[in-house]
Amino acid sequence: IQHEDGDSFLENPLLKKYPDKLTQLWSGKPPIKHKVRGVSLEAKDARCSFGMRIQPKIFYPFLIRTDRKTFVLGLWPRAIAVCYDPAKFNEPSIVLPLPSGVPGLNPLHDRLRVLLARARERSSNGEVARQPLALDDSAAAFMVELKYRIKQWGSEYDDIEEARDRAWENTLRLGAVFHVMCGAQELITLEMVQRAWDIVEWSLSQHRKIFVQAIASPSAAPKSVLSLTPVQVASKARPAQDAQLLKEWIEKVTDRQGDDWV
Repeated sequence: IQHEDGDSFLENPLLKKYPDKLTQLWSGKPPIKHKVRGVSLEAKDARCSFGMRIQPKIFYPFLIRTDRKTFVLGLWPRAIAVCYDPAKFNEPSIVLPLPSGVPGLNPLHDRLRVLLARARERSSNGEVARQPLALDDSAAAFMVELKYRIKQWGSEYDDIEEARDRAWENTLRLGAVFHVMCGAQELITLEMVQRAWDIVEWSLSQHRKIFVQAIASPSAAPKSVLSLTPVQVASKARPAQDAQLLKEWIEKVTDRQGDDWV
């Protein structure tokens, strides 16, 4: 089902009244029960995927109007988010050229044909059970370490804790997608989950822009106060935020200088 109108999607009853149903569908928690026009429906082993492209001018007011409730309920934090809003966030343009010898999208199309043919064959044979995927030892060790690292973040991502709490699961899901699309190994390899984590970790910074910074109430400029006392330093170090600020300043400086890469 493809829905083209972002505004009516945000305003439809499914998102306004039953966003937990969308979350259940995405997570595949059986059974999913719902009543439509007095008829009780139940879906077993259901799944769905969302691909959303929402313009900031209609999305920010929706978030403010709902007081971030739709974010807290869990549908948006499960997404890999990208924020493109030059009016609010000055982002340098980064172009990553394809390696030489890569024939465009042809390998992707070939792989999709193979997967669709396999799905059609399984359907015609009445095979409805899902095929489980497994991690190899290196990938499994990486995921165990990643879970520990995320727990050590503490309050670092409290402003987007719903997205932080889904980061590990999203990494596993995306790594599995990469594995299926590449189709070279029987087990999910370390490379697949590492590449997935690179994207998910970057996505957390995008969640912060969309769901925190972009909709924050404008604060008054602080008054200039002459003080002879030493400046107090925050009691708790925040290395991840400091590193993000440093990274953004480096990007701005290099972009201003016209450099092609950071």
